[in-house]
Parts: sequence; structure tokens; C-alpha cells
Amino acid sequence: MIKNFIVTALRHFWKYRSFSIINIFGLALSMAVCFLLIIIIKDANSYDLFNKDGDRIYRINTDAIRKDGGHEPYASSPYTVAQLLVTNYPVAEASASLIRGLKGDIVFGEKRFAFNGFFTSPSFFDVFSFTLKNGNKALALQQPFTIILTNLLADKLFPSGNSMGQSVKIKGLGLFKVTGVLNEFPGKTHLEYEALASLATVPALEKNKSLLPVTDDWLNYYATYSYIKLKPGISASKVEKILAGISNKQYKNLSLESRDKGYTFRLQALNKITPGPLLSNNMGKALPQAVLWFMGVLAFVIILFAAFNYTNLTVAKAMSRMKEIALRKVVGSSRKQVFFQIITESIFTAMLAFVVALCLLRWLMPQFESLSFVSVADIRFVIDLPVILLCLAFTFVVGIIAGIIPASVLSGVKPLMLMNKLQNLKIFRHLGMRKVMLVIQFMVSIVFVVMVTITYRQMQHAININFGTAQTHIFNIHLQGQDYQKAKQEFSAIPGVGKISAVSQLMGNYSDMSDDVKLNEDKDPVTVREYFTDENYISNFKLQLVAGKNFHADPAQKNEKFLIVNEKFIADFKMGTPSEAIGKTIVVGDSITLSVLGVVKDFLYKPAEYSLEPMMMRYDPGQWQILNLGIASANTVQTVAQLESTWKKMDPYHSFQGKFYNKEIQSIFSEMKDVIWMVAFIAFIGITISCLGLLGITIFTIQSKAKEISIRKVIGADALSIAKMLSKNYVQVILVAIGLAIPVAYFLGYTLLQAMRQHITLTPVLFVPGILLIIFLSALTIGFQTINAIYSNPVKSLRSE
Repeated sequence: MIKNFIVTALRHFWKYRSFSIINIFGLALSMAVCFLLIIIIKDANSYDLFNKDGDRIYRINTDAIRKDGGHEPYASSPYTVAQLLVTNYPVAEASASLIRGLKGDIVFGEKRFAFNGFFTSPSFFDVFSFTLKNGNKALALQQPFTIILTNLLADKLFPSGNSMGQSVKIKGLGLFKVTGVLNEFPGKTHLEYEALASLATVPALEKNKSLLPVTDDWLNYYATYSYIKLKPGISASKVEKILAGISNKQYKNLSLESRDKGYTFRLQALNKITPGPLLSNNMGKALPQAVLWFMGVLAFVIILFAAFNYTNLTVAKAMSRMKEIALRKVVGSSRKQVFFQIITESIFTAMLAFVVALCLLRWLMPQFESLSFVSVADIRFVIDLPVILLCLAFTFVVGIIAGIIPASVLSGVKPLMLMNKLQNLKIFRHLGMRKVMLVIQFMVSIVFVVMVTITYRQMQHAININFGTAQTHIFNIHLQGQDYQKAKQEFSAIPGVGKISAVSQLMGNYSDMSDDVKLNEDKDPVTVREYFTDENYISNFKLQLVAGKNFHADPAQKNEKFLIVNEKFIADFKMGTPSEAIGKTIVVGDSITLSVLGVVKDFLYKPAEYSLEPMMMRYDPGQWQILNLGIASANTVQTVAQLESTWKKMDPYHSFQGKFYNKEIQSIFSEMKDVIWMVAFIAFIGITISCLGLLGITIFTIQSKAKEISIRKVIGADALSIAKMLSKNYVQVILVAIGLAIPVAYFLGYTLLQAMRQHITLTPVLFVPGILLIIFLSALTIGFQTINAIYSNPVKSLRSE
């Protein structure tokens, strides 16, 4: 029977070649995108699978509850929480704390490399299934100032392979003895490190202030990632109840950060970390869970489009198969047999589309590999046997879904009523099933195009109002530990370099520093964003002082005395007019008293997601991390090349990190650009599939009305009246789709823009491009076939049976 089904499907495919090709190409186009997303999603779910008993490994996360009623989840937690939990409660089989701060330059002889790592204990290997190439995992991290290197870092430092027992210097931390070398990682992991140093080193570094207090600080929930492997039978909910008790007891009498009301701790399963929810202080490159859901929704929409097309064309073609289906029923075919015949044809079409989709996939992968989020998230496009099997299973399901409605409809009606039933099939009053599906397709396509338009306009607005965009003459160079005065002197000698300023972190992006501020000891502290700048910063960036004066040059300054604030700061702290605020003192942090030296005119120093907030500029040469070079050269390419050459002479160990300010700001929108590109691409696919469906239905309509058209032409009907007759129904479809799409797009666009504090106005102009595009493509699709029908020879149609 299966053989007969397949033979009939092949005959049917050949008989209705134009419809079959439209179906196959539409399905292939959508399936190729879905296959690509399957590869991305599979890769994103391949993290940390190599760990033994991974289902019992959890990370302790912190939920910081803010005084303003909000909360912020963190992937880190205080070191003391895990230690108290493991010591006092018999719930964990093993635990591992990873303390940040092992970073900077690692040096051996003449070799120096930048690296990142963690301080941890030997129990790290009891929790995670990493293995050592050299060394004993039980002993390698027992003694203070011992270190384990990854295989890659060890090869760079010790090309000869003789690394064990050697001493390496880590700038700012001291000498460490190499006691182990790791094997290549067994698989992808969210843990990002190039070295592991002994946890026993931390107390000494805390004592000499090389590290901030961690081991006995309940308020430091930023520096440590804590993992526990629960004993068999111990549930996460039980441990969270214990953590709640610890939190209530330990923070009861502690003075918390000024913005915090309290802290709660939650367990996050290892297999839920990557992909997982968005968390502050997170670790790992993988895509967040929300992005994968977004991709999944896009994939569902476009495969739904293709399924709609198949359903539409199959039901339409059934009008030409009446005799076949009726005859099958008369000679004894059951409903089940007719149903499976049509399902087989659908699956067969999907399998042919599968072959075409694999070819399209080869073209799609390089297009997606160029997107920035692919490299940032370390996505690897691998087509292996599991991926092919997943895609085959997906294809089979798509074939069933696409054929289920036509099979159910055509197999369920009686032979004598088959024609009448099909012609009058309705889902909504006055709208046939085919029209409803076309309406949905075009409505979603319009929504996609409108959302692309709104998002693109908002992105352009966010770029244009950003502080850094206007700084086209400023070239930023990250010092990476180099001495500010030496670097300034070297770069000043290059022709084309004008004024040079320095800052702790760039304004206009998401990098952030803040401190508690209060007018006097009796007031409650308020968290304020801060930047450390030099005396040239204000003039170099053409900021306007509305009162007071600029900093005085004092590179050897030992104690801070002054600060400069914005107008918003003066208003929020009720310090009077800008002139009245000059000379007033405030307390920053625990006990630093600073005097207001100047007030700058308000400007948007953060991205568009932020509203204008109070800001202070402080003078501390030890905090300057970035040089801002004013470039006055007409040949910027040559000047930048000289800057890079000078840097290599000055620092041969670190790569040159320099970029024009406006380019640096534009780069922070790269992920948004990727999202816009993806949605635009999906919109293009959706519109293409919709137009293919419209093309198929138009072809069928013209074929079914060929004799009517010929008779009308013979008795004198003009081209315009025939065009109206053929296109009237589809013009109604497009108008209904536009009418439904506008409120949906308005709601989604309004919701998107409300997430931005600085956003564009939602105007009708934003809807026009999407509507005009759909109208144009639909008119082109319908018009081409209509013109062919109008100018075809009526005699040929009237002679045919």
C-alpha cells in the first residue's frame, strides 16, 4: 500500500508541476532557515554536558532586592554563603568557589601574555570533570601561590613543554609556581578561564590589598561564583530553604549597600546556566535563553507560512482532483486510505524540500557566520549525523502538519457532495479558508516589516543622540596598564595628534562605575554614576561649564579634593543654582569629602535605555584607563597607523586597542543590528513565501476560470473588467491584512519603544514602508499572471476539455 501511495504521489507531482515546485521551494526556503536555527539551538544546548553527575551540580545565585521595589539577579554570590552552607549543613557532596581577580599579565622570562582565571580549591575537580595533563589534581592547588595553566597558555609560555615547577609572575599579585597543566576541555563550558590559582593564596592578597576583601565579606556578592554538588536525594528546594535562613540571620544587623534592601539566594542547575536567563555578572559566551526563544518563534512563523501555502494549494488543486477522489470513494477506498494518500504526498513533498533546503543551508551559513553575535556567542555551525537526524525528524513533522488539514477536509466529505463541500468551505463568515490563510500570512509579514522599520529608526535615533557619536575627532586608546604620562608623551609626538585627555571608562556605552553620595553624615546615601577624568577632558569633548571651573593638572595628586557635577546632580540634591553649588562639600563613599569645583551642562552620557541621571566627574590619575586623542590630521589612516606602530614599540605584549569614538559607540549597537538583520531576513522569507502562495492561488484561479475568461473576451469584455474580476478577491485579502496588521504592529512597536527612556515618536510614517512593500509585491504577483490571462488566445482555452 505504501508503494502505491508513493507512486500516486509521484504521478500527482508530475501532473501538477508548477504547484509542486512552488510548494517545494516555499517549504525548502523556510526549512533551510529552521535547519540553521536547529543547529544554533543544538550548539547552544551543548554546554557543560561532559560533567559527571551534572544533574546534581548547582550554582548559588544572588537576588539583590532594591529599596525602590525592584530586584536584580546576579550569577555570583558571597564566598561566605557557600562556605557556611557546606560547613554547617550536610547537603553537599562537594563544593567549589571560583574567586575573580586572577587576571592581567602573566610573565615568564621575555614572554608575557594577558590572561584571565580564578582562585579555587582542589575540590574544583570534585565538582567539575576537567582533567590534568600534568600534575596531581588533589595536590596541585593545596599550597599558596600555586597555579594550574590551560594547555593553550602553557604552550605559549613554555614552547618546550617544560612547565611543571616553573615560576611565573602575575603583575600585581606576585610569583606563582606551576603545579599542573590542564588537558583540552572535554567540551563547551560556560566557565571561562586560562588558569586556576590556589584559593589558599587569597588571604595573603587580601592582607596586602592586592584583592578586595572576599573571604569574610557578606556584602561582596560580585567576586565569587559558588558551585555545589548535592548529595543524592537532596532537593534544590530544601537547600534554598536553608539559604533563606542563612540570609535572614546574617544580614539582619548588617548595614547593606545604599541601594539594597536585602538579598536572597537561589540555586541554578548547571544545565540551566547555558542557555539560561539574563543575569548580571554572568559568565560564558552562549546565547541567552530569551534569544533562543525569539529564534524559535521566528522559525515557527516561517514554517507556518510554508504550511499555509501547502494547505492552500493542496485544497485548491483538489478542485481538479474531484473525479479521482470521488472514484476512490466509490470503488471502496476508506476515509483512512484517502487521508494517508494525501499525507503521503505531503511528506513526499517535504522530503524533496529537505534536499533543496540542505543546498540552501550551505548558502545561508556564511551569511549568518558574519553576524557579530555568532562570534561573540562562539556558535559553531556543525552539520553532523545528530543534526541531520533532527532535521529529518523536523521535515517529517512539517510534512504531517502541512498535510493534516487538506487530508482531513478531503477525506471527510462524501463523494456526491465533494465539489459542493469544498467550494463552500468557510472558517469565518465571508472568508474562505484559503483567504484566511493568505490574510494571516500577509498580516504577519506587514508586522515584521513595520517592526524592522521601527527598530531601525529607534537604533538610528539612539546612535545620533549618544554622547560619543558626535566625537568624530576623538580616537580612544585603552592603556592596558601602561603609564598615562609616558603614553601621553609618546602619542603627542605624532603629527596630527592634538589635545589628549584621559578617562576611567567611556561615556556613552554600558560600562559603569558608581559610588554612594550624601550631602552630610546625617543624610541617607544615594548611588551616583561617576567618571574619573583629567584636566583636558572637558575642553577636548567640548563640554560646557555653566558654573565654576575645570580641574587643575596634578598628576602626582595623593588626595582628592574636588569634583565636577552635572546640572541634574545639583537639581536632585537640591543644592540651589549651579553658581550657589560651587564650593559646597559632599561625602563620597565612606568618608571622602569633596568640594564642588564646577558644574557642566547636562548631556546624555549613557545609551538611550537610560534617562538623564546625576553624574560626577572626579580627578584621580590612578583611575585613568583610556586616552582620548584629538585627531586633527587630514590623513587619519596614516595617523592611526603611526599610533599603532608607536604602541607596539611601547608595549609589544598587548595588542593595540584603539578606535574612533563614534565607531566605538556604533559597535555597542552591533547586537541590535544583528536582531534587525535577522527579523528583516525572516520578513523577506515570509513575504517571499506569501507571494509564492499568492502566485499559486492566482495561477489556479486563472486556470479554473479559463473558459469564463475566454467567453467574456469573445463577447467583448475589455481588459480592465477582466482584471477587476480576477484581482478583486485578492485586493480584499490585502486590505484586510493591512487592517489587522496595523493595530498589532502599533501595540508591539509601542511596547518596544517604552523600554527606551529616549525614544522616537510612533507616527503613521513608520507603517508606510511595510504597507507599500506588500502592496507592490502583491500587485506584481497578481498583475503578471492577470496580464498573461488577459492577452492569451481565447480559442485555445475554449477548444480544450
